[in-house]
Amino acid sequence: MPSVSQAQNAAMHAAAEGKSNLDIPKSVGKEFVKADHGKKIGKLPKHAHHHARKLHKRGVISDSALKAMTGE
Repeated sequence: MPSVSQAQNAAMHAAAEGKSNLDIPKSVGKEFVKADHGKKIGKLPKHAHHHARKLHKRGVISDSALKAMTGE
């Protein structure tokens, strides 16, 4: 699964290197980094909560993820 924001991308790169402060497993970080390889990260939003409803509408994120991102 590719990253949906620049913040998530940074967190996944840290996790892939074993330096996650968010307790993200190293294997999950490596999976995201592999999925993001070759993509323009600068075009992603800085934080996904700004675009969570659009992502949910497109089917990129689940109902529970939308609630977690928006705090609803």
